[in-house]
Amino acid sequence: MYCSIQMEQPNHCQSYREAKTLIKHRWKEKFTNKTSGYKPHQDPLHLLSRAEQAIIFRLRTGHCCLKALLRRIGVAESATCDCGEGDQTPEHVLQACPLLDQLRIQTWPDQTDLRTKMWGALEDLERTSMFMASSRFRV
Repeated sequence: MYCSIQMEQPNHCQSYREAKTLIKHRWKEKFTNKTSGYKPHQDPLHLLSRAEQAIIFRLRTGHCCLKALLRRIGVAESATCDCGEGDQTPEHVLQACPLLDQLRIQTWPDQTDLRTKMWGALEDLERTSMFMASSRFRV
C-alpha cells in the first residue's frame, strides 16, 4: 500500500517540542525500569582496572581478537577454534574450549555460568579478566 502525499495529515494539539519531551521521558522510563535494562550503577565494571575493563567490555560486545570476529570482518579464513570443536567466540573460550580446561578449572573450581562470568560481581569479573589474560588468546 502506497502512502499519498495528498492524504490529510492529522492535526496534533501538541508542539514538536512537547512530543519530543514525551518521547524522551518514555525512553528514560524504559531504561530506568526496576525490572529490566542495563543498570550502570549496579555494574562493577567501573571498579576494575583499565586493562580489566577493556577485556570484559570486548568479551561482552564480541569485539575481541577471536577468530569469530576476525572471520566476520574478513581477516581470518575460518572462525573455527584451534581445538576444532566450534567457532572461537567469547562463549566458546570461556565455557567449552578443551585447550583451556585446566586453566578454567583453576579459575572456576565450581561450575559457573557464562552470565556470571561476564556480568557477575566484581570478583567474577576479575576472575574472567585474569582467565583471559592467562589464556593463549589475545583479547
